[in-house]
Amino acid sequence: MTTMGRIVSLVHKIGFLDERLTNFIATSNVYRILKWAQHSEDLDQDRRYLTSDIEDADVVASSYNSYGFNTGLHRPVLDIDLDIVVVPSSTPGHHHLYIDKLMTWERYAKLLQALADAGIVQQGFVNVSLQRGATMVRLPWVKK
Repeated sequence: MTTMGRIVSLVHKIGFLDERLTNFIATSNVYRILKWAQHSEDLDQDRRYLTSDIEDADVVASSYNSYGFNTGLHRPVLDIDLDIVVVPSSTPGHHHLYIDKLMTWERYAKLLQALADAGIVQQGFVNVSLQRGATMVRLPWVKK
């Protein structure tokens, strides 16, 4: 079975068969963990090695590879310790992210700008939101 086929099989086992996730994992570095750190910030306790065998892997990394070669590029892979909801936008391939975390406007404005600087959201969205004093997205049942 091909690597892609094995990824599809493994993703299907957890009941989350999504072609986007399958392609993401297939073009990311994956690692086998020999010793798990007690806390996520304890890097010195973490023992891992890069593997090409998806069935031997325990984690997927943000590092992007192309045909087995590391490109030096990354895609965000985040362990978010909050309730989140991701809803598809009426624009194909776009989404609305709801994060259940209260914060001040000052802190939120910094987050918005950081997301724009990283190319995650459009600068125009940030500019309009800063002028309004809030971000706004269409309700899930409202189409363009």
